[in-house]
Amino acid sequence: MSFFYRLRAIFTITFKRLWAQRSLTLVTLLGLVTAVALIMTVPLYADAVYLRILQEELSLNAEKAHKPPFAYMYDYVGSWAGPLQWPDIQAADDYFASRGARDLGLPQQLLVRHLETDHFKLFSADATSYTDNDQTLGVFSFATTSGIADHITLVEGQWPSPADPDPDSQIEVLITEALATESGLQVGDALIAYDYAQDTSNPRETAVSIAGIWQPTDPTEDFWFFAPSVFDDLLLVDEATYRDRLSPALSNEITRAVWYLVLDGRSVNTTNADALAARAAQVERRVDTLLPNLKNNISPADGLSRYRASAQQLTVLLTAFNVPVIGLILAFIGLIVGLAVNQRRNEIAVMRSRGGTPWQVMGFALLEGLLLGALAIGLGTAVALVLTQLMGKSRSFLDFSAPADLRVALSAGAWQAALAAILLAVAAQVLPTIAAAQDTIITYKQEQARALKRPWWQRAWLDVLLLIPALYGYYQLRTQGSILGLGQTPSGDAPLQNPLLFLLPTLTVFAVTLLFVRLLPLFMAFLSWLMVRTNSIGTLLAARQLARTPRVYAMPLILLILTASLAVFTASLAQTLDFQLYDESRYAIGADVNLRGAGVEFGVTSIFPTATAQDDRQQAIFLPLSEYTQFPGVTAATRVGRYNGEAQVGNQRLTGTYLGIDRASFGQVAYWRWDFAPYR
Repeated sequence: MSFFYRLRAIFTITFKRLWAQRSLTLVTLLGLVTAVALIMTVPLYADAVYLRILQEELSLNAEKAHKPPFAYMYDYVGSWAGPLQWPDIQAADDYFASRGARDLGLPQQLLVRHLETDHFKLFSADATSYTDNDQTLGVFSFATTSGIADHITLVEGQWPSPADPDPDSQIEVLITEALATESGLQVGDALIAYDYAQDTSNPRETAVSIAGIWQPTDPTEDFWFFAPSVFDDLLLVDEATYRDRLSPALSNEITRAVWYLVLDGRSVNTTNADALAARAAQVERRVDTLLPNLKNNISPADGLSRYRASAQQLTVLLTAFNVPVIGLILAFIGLIVGLAVNQRRNEIAVMRSRGGTPWQVMGFALLEGLLLGALAIGLGTAVALVLTQLMGKSRSFLDFSAPADLRVALSAGAWQAALAAILLAVAAQVLPTIAAAQDTIITYKQEQARALKRPWWQRAWLDVLLLIPALYGYYQLRTQGSILGLGQTPSGDAPLQNPLLFLLPTLTVFAVTLLFVRLLPLFMAFLSWLMVRTNSIGTLLAARQLARTPRVYAMPLILLILTASLAVFTASLAQTLDFQLYDESRYAIGADVNLRGAGVEFGVTSIFPTATAQDDRQQAIFLPLSEYTQFPGVTAATRVGRYNGEAQVGNQRLTGTYLGIDRASFGQVAYWRWDFAPYR
């Protein structure tokens, strides 16, 4: 029972102490809320930006393919890999029908299977010769598409009936309205499909009748894996006709097989994007074993790959920003908790002298940290969401005029960052309490009466030791020239390749700050020695106080210096990135305005004379410059040409870029910066 009494005492005393010291509790809670909010803002903002990059990349990929963002099309082309028979596709067909979407990792919205035969020449039923191309109506393929009946409108006729398995039976087909208009075919026309590539041992003629004429209900629907105009060359038949009538009659009845899946991508976010790309690769390998040469022609994998590249570059940038902020937050938490523990050392000593155990004292600190941490997570999360939205409005450094279009959502990374902040805060509160719990009232008073020792980091010469890696990192940065080496591609593990360069600003500031705090009492002692020889009593007393009690102001001074230093560093870094973006754009464009395609070029493209083209020249007709200078705001214009060239140097052929400029006017227009060259 004594254990439960002690446990109840811990809860009771903790709540009473928090309430009795409301001001200190409020300040500590405010510090924890600030720490949680700032730490959570980084992953929240990163996830929101990553998600926007992912959506843009997937939308771009979808626009290029004219398909939904999460569309997958697996295509088998028999003209390349050889035609197939009906049993050859059954394994792949069963896989897509049962497990395809599940293995890809997203809910299925649409699954379409499309099959085509080899080409047939189409003749009217009364044709006299099937080798006379003048009588042919065109070259077509029989095809069947699952679910197409729900996405087309019959202009005339009806859906084709399944054909009789008899090889001599007639096959009903659907044709597009565009084909009917162009060829004059009508519902009920009897035709002959002649397989000019078929083996003579099999039937070479297939009786065909037109059952209906169709048009797409909505050509922009996600259903259309091919443009509807592609079906102008296809004779649509019922699947049973393809399976039971055409397949037995033809030796290689499938020359094109397509499986088209549209998945629901609303659950896709930055945390599962890599997993989806990996799943797509696994499915591609799986279907290749079921049906070799089945290619994945359309997939969001390209967009996911571009997203990963963009996200990796952003990771490098955010890492450079995050390290100083995290260091500042840790110093702030250490200051707040250190002040609280120092204020309670007398209380802890009295409690220990009256029978309290060290475990009880640590239990008070642990419970207090957990209670304040729970409140800080709730309040800090709300503040972090607001700060993230504010960061989303940033157009440039300290410019928050951009529209906020970030979709901010709490992610696992944000919760992990918040829990890490609370654990650090609890550890920062418990660890000093462990040392304080060793004192009784006697030992505490004895320590107070003696001269205070220097902080442990001064006794260990940590400030001097930290200068060594800081100076080495500075040397590496000066030698390398940038965080990333020349020609090196940013990657997600770039901070791990040389973490010293990312830690260099924070490490340098921290080392110099600690060194300054070590030297400040010595400087104050020297200043007081000087003040003895003057009549400045106030300055003398202040200098002596600062020289004798450095531990009183050490932590607040460290925090103040770190805050100011890292604020300057962050502002400088942000403004440098802005300038770099402006300079990069100006350098790429070359001037305020760059007009392309105004000249009409003709002739060959060889610029450098070669042995085979000595007289080749590229010529162009340009509009007069006066046409451009008449635009409002234009004060000068010049002509610039950029061409690919080749040159023969000995036995080696070199390629390069040939720039043509007008020397008289180029300098008045082109963008120039002082460090591009030593002279202009």
